[in-house]
Amino acid sequence: MNSNQNKIAMCLSGQPRTWRKCIDSWYKNVPMDDIDIFCHIWDFNSPGEPPVTGGEIDELMGILKPKKVLVEHRKEFLPFNESQAILFDNVLSQYYGIFQAANLKKEYEIENFIQYKRVLRSRYDLFFNTDIRSDILCSKLPANTMMGIHYGWDPQKHLGRVGDLTWAADSRTHDILADLYFNLCYITSDMLKTLSPEYTFFHYIKKNSINIEIRHWDVKLYRSMFENVRGGKETNYEVW
Repeated sequence: MNSNQNKIAMCLSGQPRTWRKCIDSWYKNVPMDDIDIFCHIWDFNSPGEPPVTGGEIDELMGILKPKKVLVEHRKEFLPFNESQAILFDNVLSQYYGIFQAANLKKEYEIENFIQYKRVLRSRYDLFFNTDIRSDILCSKLPANTMMGIHYGWDPQKHLGRVGDLTWAADSRTHDILADLYFNLCYITSDMLKTLSPEYTFFHYIKKNSINIEIRHWDVKLYRSMFENVRGGKETNYEVW
């Protein structure tokens, strides 16, 4: 496998939601012209978000022109066991989508005998307010390392957290991160004493001895109505 090619992949997953509000920020702040795109996408939106209209996904895919895409209907996601730290259907479906997008990328690598230098994970309702092109295009990121955001440490619980909205890593490391879905059954609520996905993600990262290079990318979830925003902000953004 040729791992020396300076190729970059972007793995997108989630519901379409507010992609029309966000997509210009991608082309402004992410090196989209230098990226091969892989998409897992649901053909519905959650309650409180606008319904997916006829032809909307085709429109989005026509803009992105992904190398591979998987569109799926609604599924019911149940915990692998009752003791795992993540029990919520919406979070389980998110991690499932992350895995599927990474799997599409992996299939393409095998079919074309390549390995991507860098992989960026993102979602359709993510607004990039920071220019991350130099980070994504650089060749200095060590192996077994991810660029992570929203890092924090709880000294009372002795637990770390890291955001799962977006990250970047080499291809092999990204595949390990994306396999979190199938490893949730091994991360129990007794280990973490919290049901927060960010703490679970951090636990999984360190369990796999993956290093975190903290990035302060200004990224926001864009909601269709500010009533849907966590914390009741007066804008349509969720801000951390």
